[in-house]
Amino acid sequence: MPYEDLYRAHALTGSLFQTVPIRKAAFLIALDNDVRDQSEIDADLPNNGDFAHWWMASELEPSGKLKASRDKFERALLKSVETGRLSAAIVARNIDDEIDPIYTIVPINDIRDWCLERDVDTGDWIAHHEETEIEFSDAIIDEIATHYSPGTAALGTYDAAALETYRSSDESERADQYRRLLQEVQKLRSETSQGIKAEPDGPINTREKNSLLTVIGALITALSDRLPEGYKRAQAVASLTDRIGASLSVNTVDKILKQIDAAVDRRRGANR
Repeated sequence: MPYEDLYRAHALTGSLFQTVPIRKAAFLIALDNDVRDQSEIDADLPNNGDFAHWWMASELEPSGKLKASRDKFERALLKSVETGRLSAAIVARNIDDEIDPIYTIVPINDIRDWCLERDVDTGDWIAHHEETEIEFSDAIIDEIATHYSPGTAALGTYDAAALETYRSSDESERADQYRRLLQEVQKLRSETSQGIKAEPDGPINTREKNSLLTVIGALITALSDRLPEGYKRAQAVASLTDRIGASLSVNTVDKILKQIDAAVDRRRGANR
């Protein structure tokens, strides 16, 4: 990966948490400020809207007005970083000393402040990225804290006896005990790998995703008389996810509902 050493150095300080690459930030801002009909926006999205790292690959570039808007915000963000008006967590430059918009990353809060100062709206797209980053950083922080926390489990009777035997043995006996322990660990690993053969689920493709969204849209339509309109509909559905113990934020639900509406419209158009 380009700039791998640069990223590793900053990862040790925690400065990568809750950040966003400049190119992705520009695209999210462009989406949040695109007031066109959703069908027009979908036409400019790469890979039929089924994207994961669309701001990273040239073959997954957006098109039309969406690309023009993305490029405009990207140029403005780069200028702000260059002049020091926008602080970057990592500044990546090429050999000509030009800032790389893909690998230069900025704290999300600084992006929000940058937009606020320039009267540029931020909405669901920025919020969704922010939620994802917070979930990721919280998980990593929990894992680090657990790794470094002192163990509190007491030794069992067998473990205590084995430890005492080890302490009372001379150096040659300890070496034999250590080798036997390694052999037991290798045996357990071998038995576990042979007994468990997990089949990872493949990623959902565009057709499956659109079919799933259409099915969910049909279910929501059946409940339409019980659900309010607009953003309140997202709030109502979010409360339903709370009841089944799989809570989703209102912004996340609202984004999914918009995707459902777009998928249903596409399916209706294809069936005409």
